[in-house]
Amino acid sequence: MKPNPWPSAQGTYGLILWLPQTSQIRVGRLGEHKFPAGWYAYWGSARGHGGIAARIRHHLGLHPTPHWHLDWLRPHAHPVAVFFDESPGRSECQWVQQALTFPGAQVPVCGFGSQDCGQGCPAHLIYFGSSLNLNALANHLGNPEFMFIDMG
Repeated sequence: MKPNPWPSAQGTYGLILWLPQTSQIRVGRLGEHKFPAGWYAYWGSARGHGGIAARIRHHLGLHPTPHWHLDWLRPHAHPVAVFFDESPGRSECQWVQQALTFPGAQVPVCGFGSQDCGQGCPAHLIYFGSSLNLNALANHLGNPEFMFIDMG
């Protein structure tokens, strides 16, 4: 993997993932769930030391002891791109609510990544089906910055 190109500032991010095949995956206390093949976006905030860069670096790795819900999905799904916004506020819930109005968007597992959500999001993981135009999604979200991930 190349050096981390994301900002070390605090902010909000969306990790875009491709799941190549339908998979039955255990997600910690949420239990076993069937994840259909296709495109997913996981929305989160990065408020700790190292900001967005540190959180994305964590999510790009594979962890023998999963910490977050996404750590359970990551061994099966390939990261493709990252949306991000360097802002002092927490806007992941706004992005989730907006993403849910994108054509074809669905919640695959209620509660995924939203255990500490104070705005009533059904989940912070959104499924988009087998096709996703990232430019159209970015436009739908108000044009946050986004970068493709180079895992090479």
